[in-house]
Amino acid sequence: MVKQVHEVDSDVMEMIIYNNKMLKSIEKNITGDKWLTVAEAAKYIKKSKSHLLGRLKDIIGYSQPERDILFHINDLDNYLMKHYHPAKD
Repeated sequence: MVKQVHEVDSDVMEMIIYNNKMLKSIEKNITGDKWLTVAEAAKYIKKSKSHLLGRLKDIIGYSQPERDILFHINDLDNYLMKHYHPAKD
């Protein structure tokens, strides 16, 4: 086994770390992990986390396997199709 070590500037290393996080996120979406955290789901449907946890979680449906509340992307899409109202000009 050959091991190579390269020195890189800190800004380059930060970019590598950021890119790795982005790739993991893309891979997660491609491989079918369709469960979103409260923050991700709120951003996805453009609502606040408190609104999502208050009024919407029972309308949309959620899973709570342990401590975390998770929303399935299909349930969020169904909610958006039923309740989306485009902005009026």
